[in-house]
Amino acid sequence: MVVLTALAVGAVYLAYPFISLLADRRAGVGATGFPLLLVAHGVLGVLAVLFVSRWIDRSRGRISVAILGLLAISPLAVAFGSPAMVVLVLVLWGAPIASLPPMLHTDVIRLAGPAADVASSAYVVAFQVGIAGGSAIGAQVPQLYGLTSMLVVAAAVGFVALVFWAVSGRDGAGLATASRTLAS
Repeated sequence: MVVLTALAVGAVYLAYPFISLLADRRAGVGATGFPLLLVAHGVLGVLAVLFVSRWIDRSRGRISVAILGLLAISPLAVAFGSPAMVVLVLVLWGAPIASLPPMLHTDVIRLAGPAADVASSAYVVAFQVGIAGGSAIGAQVPQLYGLTSMLVVAAAVGFVALVFWAVSGRDGAGLATASRTLAS
C-alpha cells in the first residue's frame, strides 16, 4: 500500500499544482472563470467522497479501479482534449482526487489489522512522499519538455499505479482478483 499510495498521489501532484495554468492555456479559463471551475471541482470532490464512503465496503474493487483509472486518464484528456473537454475534465477530476485518500486509507486500515496505527503512519508518510515527488517531477518536466509532456508523464505514473494495484492484489489474491473485478 505504501508504494501504491506514493505512485497514485505522485500522479496527481505531477499535474494538479498546474490546474490554473492548464485551465488558462488549454481552455482559455481566465482569472474570472477559474474560481467557478475550482468551486465545481470541489463540489464534485465532496460528492465523490460521500459516494465512496458509502460504497467502498461493498464495491471496493470497482471503486478502486474507477478512481485509479480516472486519475490515469484525466491528464490525457486535458493534454489532448478540446477546450470544452478540458474544462469538463478539470471539474470532474475533483472526484477521483478527493476520493483517493479515503480509498487508500480504508485499505490500509483493513489490511493492517492490529497494526493499524503503524500502517496509518506509513500511509501518511507515503502520501507526503507522493506529494513531494510528484510536485518535484511536475515542476521540472514542463520547463524541459512542455505542459503536454507533463500531463503524459502524470498519466503514465497513474497507469503504473493502476497496474501495481491490479498485480499486487490488496487482498492477497493478486491479478486473479483484479481480473475478476475488471470483468464484472
